[in-house]
Amino acid sequence: MANSLELSDNVVFTGKIPFREIVHYHNLLDIFLNVSIVDESFGVSVIEAMACEKPVIVTGHPAWWKL
Repeated sequence: MANSLELSDNVVFTGKIPFREIVHYHNLLDIFLNVSIVDESFGVSVIEAMACEKPVIVTGHPAWWKL
């Protein structure tokens, strides 16, 4: 999808990041987007991003993309 929207120069899919490298990756971000695919829309990753002083966007509904 990133390629079809011509966003591939601005999006990186890292896969699983080792815990000790999380701060490094958060500091590379402009914003943190947490898209919930289950009933949890707030978790530890949101707190980590806020601790790195990043703007955070979370979804309020697990099926937001179906609306």
